[in-house]
Amino acid sequence: MPLHFTVFDLEFQFTFEPYKIKRATKAKAAQYPPSTYPAFHHPCTATNCTYANPPSCTAGTFRCRGAPEGPFTCTGYYHVSERKARANRAWWEARRRSALMQEARDVRTGVWEEQMLEWRRELEGRERYERERAEAEAREGARAAARMERQRASPTSRPRGPRARSPAICEDRSAGQSSRRSPTAGRERSSPSGTRASPSSARRWAVQNA
Repeated sequence: MPLHFTVFDLEFQFTFEPYKIKRATKAKAAQYPPSTYPAFHHPCTATNCTYANPPSCTAGTFRCRGAPEGPFTCTGYYHVSERKARANRAWWEARRRSALMQEARDVRTGVWEEQMLEWRRELEGRERYERERAEAEAREGARAAARMERQRASPTSRPRGPRARSPAICEDRSAGQSSRRSPTAGRERSSPSGTRASPSSARRWAVQNA
């Protein structure tokens, strides 16, 4: 089952035991109030040394790194218990995890912001297209309305209906259609006697008048 945790849980899932300053039995302890003494630092055994040794992840006894007076280094020692070493390791691990989680959060935030910017640009493009199309339709409607107003105001600009054909053109077209329907219809109308001619006489008349 996967574990779900937050930065707050990582930072406070371990119970740290802060350094407790004893009563001011020495001059060194009196110089450091409990509220200002750095956590996880180790005091020296020398009475005249006020240096706070940095946290150590390894248990044992080590030489003090401070220089209490002048150019000489401290000759005292500081002791790191196994419990404090585990607490220091947990503290550093929590800090490392917190940094990694913050880095991952920054990456996700950057990707999310880039996606949001891209989506915002797409929305702006769509809105611009819709706005331009609405403006174009409004302009076209206004031009059509103005054109209709001009047509109503001026009688010469009104649209004309279909023109009537002349009787001669209609008669010629009807004659052509009847001649196409009957091969001898034109010859019968064109015969000199006006009577219905036989095929031989119609052929002879057509040859003479060709």
